Amino acid sequence: MNKIKHVTLCTLALCIMAMLTFAQAPNLINYQGVAINSNGTPMSNSTVKIKIGISSGNSTSMTYSEDRLVTTDAQGLFHIQIGSPGATNIFGTMASIPWNNQSKTLHVFMDPNGGNNFLLMGTQQLVSVPYSLHAKEAASIASNAVVNLSNLSSVGVSNGSILQHNGSNWVASSILPLNDTDASAVTLKITNTASGGTAIHGKSTHTNPNSNGVLGEGNGGSSVGVRATNTTGFAVYATSSPTGTNPVVYGMSNGTSGSGVKGKSDGLNGYGVYGESVAGKGVMGYSNNTGSVGVHGNSLVGTGVKASSFSGTALEVDGNLKIAGGNTTPGRGKVLTSDTAGNAQWAENLIGFKVDLTTNSAVVPNASYYYSTSGYYIFDYGDCFNFSGPSADQGAFIAPITGFYHFDNSIRMRISSLAYSMRRLEAKLVVNGLASWNTIDHSSYSVYDESSYSYASLQFSEDIFLYAGDKVKLRLYQENGGALNATIMTCMFAGHLIAAY
Repeated sequence: MNKIKHVTLCTLALCIMAMLTFAQAPNLINYQGVAINSNGTPMSNSTVKIKIGISSGNSTSMTYSEDRLVTTDAQGLFHIQIGSPGATNIFGTMASIPWNNQSKTLHVFMDPNGGNNFLLMGTQQLVSVPYSLHAKEAASIASNAVVNLSNLSSVGVSNGSILQHNGSNWVASSILPLNDTDASAVTLKITNTASGGTAIHGKSTHTNPNSNGVLGEGNGGSSVGVRATNTTGFAVYATSSPTGTNPVVYGMSNGTSGSGVKGKSDGLNGYGVYGESVAGKGVMGYSNNTGSVGVHGNSLVGTGVKASSFSGTALEVDGNLKIAGGNTTPGRGKVLTSDTAGNAQWAENLIGFKVDLTTNSAVVPNASYYYSTSGYYIFDYGDCFNFSGPSADQGAFIAPITGFYHFDNSIRMRISSLAYSMRRLEAKLVVNGLASWNTIDHSSYSVYDESSYSYASLQFSEDIFLYAGDKVKLRLYQENGGALNATIMTCMFAGHLIAAY
């Protein structure tokens, strides 16, 4: 009967110790044996098949096993590197053998004919040297580190735990505290490529308001505690379901200057801070101390705060309102006006005009309405009377603000005839195209006959309530017995704001 004989463990130990001098463990174990037959004669220059397996504790279930065809030398000696290429019928891997868990037993089988009819030749417990394979897991421990076995604790150990010293003992931990100073360009960089993954996750479960999931601190000059940049998506995206007044993003500045949260945009259509809400508030500023500011917008040449709305209200103020500084020049009793570009400013409460609508070259047809659209300014405070622009605005006073207005009118009109005289001279104030208020006929005034013409005149005054944007025109009307055209001799039209509403 053939059988296998092991060499001394000393030889095996020396081989493994030499192997482990490499910088990284190769997951190989050297094994040597001598094949002899039942008569004790070495099987020289023979091909035999060896099965070698490794189990844990007293179990016969193999954690790892492999088959190999080997050729003995003249003395029946053969050599195997367990875990090296060339094996067949491999079960498990050398890297997955838990060397740090229970003792390990080597099982050796042989088929002297090179087949698969294996006979157990013997078992042997592996002693300390092969367990050096486990040393690769502590490769990062400094060369002068000392770990006392009596200080190791298995309490709380789970998958992924690391060794951490709590001041007295080495315990399991999944947290890696780091308090160090580094001068590198990048101290820590983590890239996550998984869809929906997270590169760094910070979480704080304590109710103390000073608890932080992630804390970034800048401590010099214009340094930045946390900087976020993104070329296509969101630089910072915060989502939560806070209760009460708890914020999703909280910025605080304790200095006499500086910013709790600062948004900056260098792009043409970018946003320094962008707030969006479908039901609540996109951006909310809150101030609870005298002199403090809830939302502060500042600009050197651009716009500090800009509000726009598609169908709602761009700006809604619930409370006191103050507009001061810049070119607004506030003052007691002033009213807020704007120029054609919409730039607002406080102006003296002075809105008034007087214009001369006399047009000797124009004629007023008999029994027809006539609007004078030309003339010249005597004065126009508030820039509210229009001789130019769209036809609907020509010769019109446009109310700049809502309020009560007073108007004065003086008209004289003539016809070049002694045979006929005017039967009716009328003037009306027309608001937004609708005739209203005064109707004055010539019977209330004198008709004057000259050598070659006759004329009539009238004057009237009226107080009117107007809304901002209302357009007021003076409409003239004349009738005479000869159905003749009339000429305007004089036409003065004046008005001013009595009180803003």
